[in-house]
Amino acid sequence: MRDLRFAFVSHLDVNLYRFRLPLMTALAALGADVFAISPPGNLSARFADHGIHHVALVSAMGRPSGPSGLLTGGGLTRIVRGLAPDIVHAFGVRANLVGAWAARRAATPVMIATVSGLGSLYAGSPNRVLRLAGRATNIAARLVLKPEAAAIVFQNPDDMGYFVDRGLCKLEQAELIMSSGVDLEEFSPGRVSLEERAALRRDWGIEAGEPIVTMVGRLLRSKGVLEFLQLAERLRGKARFVLIGGPSRRNPESLRWGDLEIYQEQGSALLCGFQENIQHWLAITDIFVFPSYYREGVPRTVLEAMAMGLPIVTTDSPGCRETVVPGENGVLVPPRSVDALEKAVASLLDDPDLRAGMGTRSREIAAARFSSSIVVEQHLRLYQRLLGKRLPVAVSPGASDL
Repeated sequence: MRDLRFAFVSHLDVNLYRFRLPLMTALAALGADVFAISPPGNLSARFADHGIHHVALVSAMGRPSGPSGLLTGGGLTRIVRGLAPDIVHAFGVRANLVGAWAARRAATPVMIATVSGLGSLYAGSPNRVLRLAGRATNIAARLVLKPEAAAIVFQNPDDMGYFVDRGLCKLEQAELIMSSGVDLEEFSPGRVSLEERAALRRDWGIEAGEPIVTMVGRLLRSKGVLEFLQLAERLRGKARFVLIGGPSRRNPESLRWGDLEIYQEQGSALLCGFQENIQHWLAITDIFVFPSYYREGVPRTVLEAMAMGLPIVTTDSPGCRETVVPGENGVLVPPRSVDALEKAVASLLDDPDLRAGMGTRSREIAAARFSSSIVVEQHLRLYQRLLGKRLPVAVSPGASDL
């Protein structure tokens, strides 16, 4: 019997490379044929370095979410039919719908969808286009995803409940795998030397010993960017507030640099844009803040901060609330409340010992619940169950209980 074949589908190559690489490399290294299918991008060529075949899908999948994404199904169907995978595993709203459509037409044995957060469509946006797109997506999920998917993976129980309660999937389809995982070796405080930390502070004009409060994320309103900047304005002079991330030009919720520059001009915050060396920034950070009310899965940026041993201040909202045990590794605050953010951050700034203890606990929680190795094993067990046979990979006993 030939090796098992797995086709991973996303609307962006970066989504597969950054979030799914540990899973794909685990399969490839242990005998499976693995294909990453996405529109071509800056990271597409890197898959080959890990024994993974990238297949370029030239399509409209990168356009804003909505039923128009189904128009790309024909191109994906031809690819899937040619590869004849045992499993098609799609990630994200658009890819889930298109992947289900293609898997049905190509007669793929097993199709799996992953809902990695519900995003802007379900964040209560006043944008009429986003609200209509959310309704259309629900209709498409009932017509295409629910009948075809052997399993629908959710990263938090709120999203799973949303789908089941509205009839977007059957209860027996729903699988809970918390997050896409975080690499505890890559994100470890010991990976960044004292010299590197000092150099980063010098390069950005941050004084030695000055507390740093950091947020990392796309510049979307529902990510809580404006709330973070208002927090920075209120606590100006008590810490250096650092915002890392750039606009999302295809998202109607995206802020522009012109909307934010006043905060940098008045000295409230440091706007750094996109940064490659996130570990270095987290290594010099004292408090990580993520005031999102975007419908997150489990936010990867928060997991990275936890792995780096930081106390977390985030919102009591789907996905975000999964990362914090209140009073142990951080503080949960109501969404959109700058007052609550100010109170939480100010109390942590005033108590270095509390910050240190919470940071230690964050690392422990990341290791116990969100490490890449745990997430990979949970997926392997799911694949094995759906295929009804052993994988050409080693699955540790008891992984399903992790």
